[in-house]
Amino acid sequence: MENLKNNAISKAVRILRFFEKENRPASINEISLELGLKRPTVHRTVRTLVEHGMLRYELDSSRVSLGGTVLALGASLTHSLRSGTLLEHTRPHLEKLCEETGCGVTLELFSGMKNILLFALKGHRVKSFAGALGDVMPWFAAAGSKATLAHVAQEDLSPILNERMFPLTPSTITDTETFLANLKNVRKKGYATDLEETQIGVNAVAVPFFGYDGLPAGAVVAMDMSLDLNNPKSEIIAKVRMAADSISSYVFSPRK
Repeated sequence: MENLKNNAISKAVRILRFFEKENRPASINEISLELGLKRPTVHRTVRTLVEHGMLRYELDSSRVSLGGTVLALGASLTHSLRSGTLLEHTRPHLEKLCEETGCGVTLELFSGMKNILLFALKGHRVKSFAGALGDVMPWFAAAGSKATLAHVAQEDLSPILNERMFPLTPSTITDTETFLANLKNVRKKGYATDLEETQIGVNAVAVPFFGYDGLPAGAVVAMDMSLDLNNPKSEIIAKVRMAADSISSYVFSPRK
């Protein structure tokens, strides 16, 4: 019985994550074909998810999309993360980095193979960011995303690599081979860069921090107008690394 319950839950989660790439209305048949699930199973599961507000029927009743409950849960998560102990412990490191460098500084959390923008501090020159708080960062372009994905096994990257890589600027990487080579280099160096790949005129550097299990939990990012990141021993890279290492050590390391 337990296995049956787990299977049902697993199928429901898969159906919800079908809309992770893009919340566009989809039919039962489309979801069934995409996920390789039987149509009656999808129909039954979708009906249950609609009853709980996780999905909703479109006006023509032939297609569904994410429901209000998902939005409410996301808002609750974002609020708890912003007001919880994580931000309380990481904020001093981020403020110090911002004060010492004058750069815009952000904190991103890694979840579901994507980086979520949790916190941001404006710099002397960078007053706005590529995303708003709570947004999912572009995995193929943003420095923080590349910093975390570089520490994921390549076989686990397959689902995300099926998503389209579209040009945000003329400098955005849009082919898989170049992207994977970039990740390999990031892992070797220990930091990732965004050289006008998400915003024209803005360069960024990111260093990941790690959880109790040694897996990437997120990234610290510093950005500035025309920031020079050619020297791997530059002061800015060292300071971002120091902030990320401090977060790993004092926030995510096992307590003795």
